[in-house]
Amino acid sequence: MMCIFGYALVVVMPWYCLPIAWGLLGLFFTAIHSIVHDCRRGSFSSWPVVNSAVGWIVSAPLLIPFESWKAQQKEVKSAVVMEQKQAAAMGWSWFLTSVKETWNAHFVAKQFTPGSRRKLAFSLATVYLFSAILFPTLISQFGIWGFAKFWLLPFLAYHFWMSTFTSWVYRVPFTKDMSVKFSIAFPAKLPRWVNFLTNDINYVLSLSGPLLQSGAESLEKFSAIPKHNLKSAFEQVTEAIIENSKLAASTQSGPNGPSPSLHDDGPVTVFDKIRLAAAGVNWLPAMWILSTPVLGIYGAFTTPLQYNTFILAMFGYLTAGLGITVGYHRMFAHRAFSAHWPTRLLILLCGTSAFQGSCLWWARDHRAHHRYVDTDKDPYNSRKGFFWAHMGWLLVKQNKAAVGKADCADLEADPLLAWQEKYFLPLSSTLAIFLPVCIAGLGWGDWRGGFFYAAVLRSVLVMQSTFCVNSLAHYVGDHTFSDKHTPRDSPWVSFVTFGEGYHNFHHEFPYDFRNGVHWYAYDPSKWTIWFLNLFGLTYDLKRFPANEIEKGRLQMKEKAVQRELSKLNWGPDVLSMPLFTMDDVKRRCLEGSSLIIVNNLVHDVAQFIPNHPGGEAIIKAYIGKDATAAFNGSVYDHSNGAHNLLGTLRIGRLVTEQERAQIQGETAPLAAVVAPPMQDVE
Repeated sequence: MMCIFGYALVVVMPWYCLPIAWGLLGLFFTAIHSIVHDCRRGSFSSWPVVNSAVGWIVSAPLLIPFESWKAQQKEVKSAVVMEQKQAAAMGWSWFLTSVKETWNAHFVAKQFTPGSRRKLAFSLATVYLFSAILFPTLISQFGIWGFAKFWLLPFLAYHFWMSTFTSWVYRVPFTKDMSVKFSIAFPAKLPRWVNFLTNDINYVLSLSGPLLQSGAESLEKFSAIPKHNLKSAFEQVTEAIIENSKLAASTQSGPNGPSPSLHDDGPVTVFDKIRLAAAGVNWLPAMWILSTPVLGIYGAFTTPLQYNTFILAMFGYLTAGLGITVGYHRMFAHRAFSAHWPTRLLILLCGTSAFQGSCLWWARDHRAHHRYVDTDKDPYNSRKGFFWAHMGWLLVKQNKAAVGKADCADLEADPLLAWQEKYFLPLSSTLAIFLPVCIAGLGWGDWRGGFFYAAVLRSVLVMQSTFCVNSLAHYVGDHTFSDKHTPRDSPWVSFVTFGEGYHNFHHEFPYDFRNGVHWYAYDPSKWTIWFLNLFGLTYDLKRFPANEIEKGRLQMKEKAVQRELSKLNWGPDVLSMPLFTMDDVKRRCLEGSSLIIVNNLVHDVAQFIPNHPGGEAIIKAYIGKDATAAFNGSVYDHSNGAHNLLGTLRIGRLVTEQERAQIQGETAPLAAVVAPPMQDVE
């Protein structure tokens, strides 16, 4: 079934997308290799006949003989031999190591017991017969390009994949001198079927560090490792290594010095650097996130959109998006409301169809995001750039130790989330891809539209919509309630994020079931929760106190007003202005200045006299005098505009001689005041 799906992609994909399909087929060929390996060991089935039959059939496409009768290796594999093998895998021709290993393992006659040569010949004849039929048929029907497209390039991708397993490793230390090497670039916590697809654990698990035993003894030592069960295998290998740790320490250093170590230094070639960079890519999410837009656009240009398919795609878009915002986000991550288990299950399944990871993983990262927002412990820290916050953080393997810790004990204790975590991949694949395709195909015969529109493009839109919450909602909009962090409120962002665009409100009041706090705010997630509450399907809808919400809004409004006020000219600072006495004012006026005193401040009104609305005579009557009473209401209570304008005309502060001496700390006789030069008033 997997190969059929891969070949279907090869048929429908344009030439520039074919590497994606070839990579998938290479992975599926690797799964076939795993079946071959299990058949050889007799672990695929409890019936030897089934093992042999299946082994012969699935060996043919890989061009290898079925070799369950291979002789067990008895020669000692020294550390030097192992290092030579590793060095070959690290060289410029590392991508050919799988081909070399395949040839040495399956076509060198000494690898097989003498009594099994007849079986080997029969198995080789099967392989050659397969080649003699398949290859001419492909070439005659599809030409040389068809042969390369449907078999050769996937076959090369398979060997590239197998060579990659040789070099992309995780070393897990157990003691000072001993560790285990996993040649699978996947997390240790995998479903059983993924273990089977990637490779048989018995095939890729090996000891690293000093070699304590011969190859045959090591094989016997680890022959009891459970098949397709990384957890059990990990535990048994741990016990075996701890048991031999003392022996490892004693044999590591000999009379000639330390034995060669398998812990080599960093990359030494360009290929090594490329492989190490590739090892940092989070391949499964990256392939899905980057390939689906291209695949969807291709489908949109090549597939007519039927009305029923459009309705199905929009329904899937809404249910998946609300499953994330209502379920993953507000119900599970923030506990903004509660729901009975049928409602929780329904919402959880809707979120699962969004293909955005398990709820437990999603909520754990989101709680860390809130706790450490805009810091290096924030998994999607917006200060690292728009692209990183949008989806870059999903494309690379993150250092889990660097991500902030969050209390998720309540989520981990939830059996519903544990069930979804365990079966997430089959559940999400069924709900996001197979179900819409089958509905469209069986319902109105639109298989192709069901795949491209209801599955692929729908998933792309849901992903980009929710990604905007981490990126766009931190860059576009207003700081309505707080400006300590990057989240902002924007009604426009809410239209593309199912109501999550009021992100500043959400970060200030995260347990509120609303994001758009006002009734007119576009927040379909809020209205969905409220609507379900009408029928008792949700309850305990949490709201932050309205008094505190209003405080935050007014505080930010006040800060905004203060920022605007600070941009205006309010005149010079009073405390920093020169000091005048009344004698200084009168002397300046005798010299031709037009100074008046209001509220113990000296103002130069020369430029304003022609513009005085009451006439020049009135203001000239107060030149050199204190006009405080007249200005403040005894004659005319001036407007705010007049008060504000007066502030821009002030040039000094009026004090007595004693006050000036005290302020300036003078003990000598007072000197004459040197008044500042007159300034033009705009």
